[in-house]
Amino acid sequence: MARFRDFLMRFRPMVPPGPAAPGGVPADRSAELRAELEPPLSLLEQAEAEAERVRAEAAEEAARRRVDAERRAVEIIAHARSSEPAVRVENADEVRHLAEAQAAELRTAAEREAAAIRRRAVERMPALVDRAVALATDVAGPGTVGPREGPRRECRIRERSVRVSAGWVAGVTRARAMLSRCAGAEGVREVAAAPTLDDALRYLAGTAYRHDLDPQVSPAQAQRAVGAALLWHLRVLAGWQPRRGADVVRLLAAGFEIANTEGHLRALSDAESAEPARPYRLGALSTAWPRLARTRSPAELRAVLATSAWGDPGGDTPAAVATGMRVSASVRTAAAVPEAARWAAGRLALLVARETFLLGRRMTRHAARGVARLLGPRAVEAASYPDFRQCLPDTARWALEGVDDVADLWRAEARWWERLERDGRDLLHVSRQSSAPVTGAVAVLSADAWRVRGALELAARGGGSWEAFDGPA
Repeated sequence: MARFRDFLMRFRPMVPPGPAAPGGVPADRSAELRAELEPPLSLLEQAEAEAERVRAEAAEEAARRRVDAERRAVEIIAHARSSEPAVRVENADEVRHLAEAQAAELRTAAEREAAAIRRRAVERMPALVDRAVALATDVAGPGTVGPREGPRRECRIRERSVRVSAGWVAGVTRARAMLSRCAGAEGVREVAAAPTLDDALRYLAGTAYRHDLDPQVSPAQAQRAVGAALLWHLRVLAGWQPRRGADVVRLLAAGFEIANTEGHLRALSDAESAEPARPYRLGALSTAWPRLARTRSPAELRAVLATSAWGDPGGDTPAAVATGMRVSASVRTAAAVPEAARWAAGRLALLVARETFLLGRRMTRHAARGVARLLGPRAVEAASYPDFRQCLPDTARWALEGVDDVADLWRAEARWWERLERDGRDLLHVSRQSSAPVTGAVAVLSADAWRVRGALELAARGGGSWEAFDGPA
């Protein structure tokens, strides 16, 4: 069968007539095509080989980068986890600095308010003092004061009365205003009902207890932060008082110096013990703590106590020092703060009952002498807990009333705190400008902090009702 190519050959151009063309070899079209296509095809093969090489190198590079990325990711995660505590501390410091700045602003505003109150008191007091002097002169009768001495003495009395009265006006006003720092019964219930400690701490972050509060702490550390916040409030309160009022606050806040001394003594007695907690910052509420903190042995610490208002505890063991300091605090408080005499006696009765009849510790001679001053020698010599209760004076017997078993002393302590708050609120309503309202404010603030500490313990255990919590944290 003729091919289409052969058919087309019939129409090929013809040369003009003439001699025959020389003979030739028939054209090999297939060879021509191969010769024509081989160069570009060989180039394509090279391009394909190059593309294959590029793909292989790209795959190797991708695998290497993937490995590097995974390694880098692991390093980043490890670095983030290792730096997490530092970042948390830094963030906490920022929050604390912000809170301190806010506190400074509040203090500045409070100082301005106090200055205004003092100015008003100074303006109003001379007239009242003139009336008091006139009444005193009328009562004393003529001739009591000489003609030359009288005007000078009246002037001195007037100036001293104005200074003292103005100081008490500011101090008592601040004492009553400090009650706004309390969480109150509703706040305590919120903290106690929190399902976790973190939830409880988030609630407290919006209260006056946020001063030293860190969101990432253990229950014990959170409770200590509540104590530190209470101490801060007492330092603020003491700063507004005249000298007599500041002395009262210092006596009632003695427990913080005792806690500092206990921690320092434990560190001195046991070098392998856990790192002690950071001491409370006492400021002007310190009695002998700066000197105690510099001691390097239990014997040296006891010697410093003996030369201070605390007196000799009678021993240098942690138990002897703690008991001796608590006895000293109770005796000095009962003598210097009449409004707190029954609290001090009741607290001392609880201390002696726990140390002697529950823990079986024998008090040192010095501590026993202090107990006898406040509770009487018969209470010191009592051989059993029932006899001890019978020998207590009325000022202390109330604290153990109804507690027949020494194992139930925790109930007596809870009742002591209730009595402290109740009496404190009564003292806040005393109208005279004296240490009574200041003592009441310290009592109410302390009882509120005690309840918040107990509520934190409940929250750490999953939360519950505060009314069902009978014992101290």
